[in-house]
Amino acid sequence: MAVENRLFHKIQSGERLSRQEALALWDLDLLTLGRLADQARWRFHPEPMVTYVVDRNINYTNICVSGCRFCAFFRPPGSPEGFVLDEETLRRKLTETRELGGSGVLLQGGLNPELTLDYYEGLVRIIRGHGLHVHGFSPPEINFFSRQSGLPITEVLGRLIAAGLGSIPGGGAEILVDRVRQSLSPHKCSTCDWLAVMAAAHKLGLRTTATMMFGHLETPDERIEHLLRIRDLQDETGGFTAFIPWSFQPTNTSLGGDAAGSWEYLKTLAISRLVLDNVKNLQVSWVTQGGKVAQVALAFGANDFGSTMIEENVVAAAGVTFRLSEAEIQHLITSAGYVPQRRDHVYRFLGGGSQGPVGPCPLPPAPSPNPLRGLNQPGESGGSPRLSGPSKGGWEGSLRGEWGSRCSPGPTLNSPRVAVIARVGAHRDFWEKGVRYLGKEVRLTPFGESNPVHLFEHEGLVFAVLSRHGEEGYHVAAAFVNDRANLYALKDLGVEKVLAWCAPGAINEVMEPGHLVVPDDILDETRGGPYTFFPGRGLGFVRQNPVFCPELREAVIRSLKSGPFPLHDHGVYVATSGPRLETPAEIRKCKMLGGDLVGMTLVPEVFLARELELCYAALCYVVNFAEGLRNRPFQPGVLFEGLAAPEEVARVRQVEAAMAELVLRLLPILAAAPRACACSRLMERYRLRGDIGPEWRTWFT
Repeated sequence: MAVENRLFHKIQSGERLSRQEALALWDLDLLTLGRLADQARWRFHPEPMVTYVVDRNINYTNICVSGCRFCAFFRPPGSPEGFVLDEETLRRKLTETRELGGSGVLLQGGLNPELTLDYYEGLVRIIRGHGLHVHGFSPPEINFFSRQSGLPITEVLGRLIAAGLGSIPGGGAEILVDRVRQSLSPHKCSTCDWLAVMAAAHKLGLRTTATMMFGHLETPDERIEHLLRIRDLQDETGGFTAFIPWSFQPTNTSLGGDAAGSWEYLKTLAISRLVLDNVKNLQVSWVTQGGKVAQVALAFGANDFGSTMIEENVVAAAGVTFRLSEAEIQHLITSAGYVPQRRDHVYRFLGGGSQGPVGPCPLPPAPSPNPLRGLNQPGESGGSPRLSGPSKGGWEGSLRGEWGSRCSPGPTLNSPRVAVIARVGAHRDFWEKGVRYLGKEVRLTPFGESNPVHLFEHEGLVFAVLSRHGEEGYHVAAAFVNDRANLYALKDLGVEKVLAWCAPGAINEVMEPGHLVVPDDILDETRGGPYTFFPGRGLGFVRQNPVFCPELREAVIRSLKSGPFPLHDHGVYVATSGPRLETPAEIRKCKMLGGDLVGMTLVPEVFLARELELCYAALCYVVNFAEGLRNRPFQPGVLFEGLAAPEEVARVRQVEAAMAELVLRLLPILAAAPRACACSRLMERYRLRGDIGPEWRTWFT
């Protein structure tokens, strides 16, 4: 019992389990494991939300030389039942996927010796041409492409990324122990090969999932070995978005045997959650276990319901025919007490799914709907487990009556003084870092509804995060962002200092993709505005030198000078209107005028911030060379149509992945920076003249 209690204490305090402690989990009863795994789930996800993705599984060929004993889908070369998907059929499937609301495609197939790397690149380009994310090619496929083409893994990945590959599925892992792999699939890549592909993908900026197929030849110890190898690689790269354990389906396979039941599945799932302390998402496998067991799995550590699977062939070939529509998945999630949220393949939230009420927001629900949460802790006579999700002092203390209302005026005692305006879905970067989440708010302003403002607390500092282009996808192009509503909402919450995180292109070739730049001036080439809170009133006629708050700029530069990325402490940001990109002639003009960077986000944002007397500074990360600076062929379906090379994209993704860490480093310095600047007195002339009152909210009535 003493050993067991030490194990419980480590789990409940969030400490890492050793190999021996992980092995000891098999000795715990199912409900105890479920309760412990559920606590771990709430540490990762304090929000009562379960995600899912709408997509289609497309298998481009069933011809395969691997000969896996567990696979009922493959056919050997020369088989009359073998196929290679033709372009017409592929395009029909893609069109149907778009019409059904799909956001992407899971693309996998057999190891077909007749296909070339050019073929796979073409597949990716066609899919991207239909506006769908490509979650494609498992490590055995990438390894096979490398061997067939004679190219290194990194070059194969680079070419696929350039074609539009967005992420990699974790298939082909089975059990990452070579004793098992050599018996199951002797012609498939080894454990080291599988891990090497994933490591290379992560270093190039690709996110991937990881899987485990269990319930065949492996031992419980080998399942733990598999989990530890995933955990070790995640420590090194941080590139796994999710883990998906699923049970072997023996029907129609040469291996045969019995399928693992729900008891074994739930136990393996819970242990996965407890061992993988560095992989944020754990996905249920309704396609092998059915919807009801998958629903129960939400109380055993899982937070993701996987895919609607508009089409699925591999598991179906083994005689498993579970099917769920999006509505059925949403019903299973809501009836278990959670909020369903649609996502994409890299776990960014998308529109659709339920995102809570649209009217005035009530107090958020209790952190967990899990009925197991009320069970006594092992070794205790009563009480409920310690929770690591939002505490009473977190959600209730900060949200009741203030953060809970969409239009509640004014700051509170714990108001954020610093805000970050950043890229799409930036708040999730802080969730992944485990920063304490206080909730979100959408404010109604005189200029319309603001984007959601997410509130966090880090080392006693409350700060706000707002995504200017929307919560999911690039839904609001720069020219159409409601900057006035967003900045008004931040000011209304008590924000005094704003750090604008943005992603321009480089005009100055010294500033390469992946570099950081703290601009010190603006060249405004935009058209159409709105550029002021006071149209037609003659207010806001103030000097724009310096454009950016000098104290904030200095704080940012001082904090990041010794950081991991090259930093430029000055630069002229040229603002254009968009949403189109600039022409080569326009870039030449901007260069002649002294521009260093070109982008669409800082104007009118910076000028509006000055009218509200906010301290405002920008931190730019360069994402590409501007048009005409490099000879880059046009590539339909990929980011910027090929303006950025694969190695540049990889460097940019490294910076994006570090965004939250950089901001957390900056926070105490930004918060402590004195407001000795003139920013808080920019409208003083109008106050002295009586044009505006001392209370800023009255300026707009």
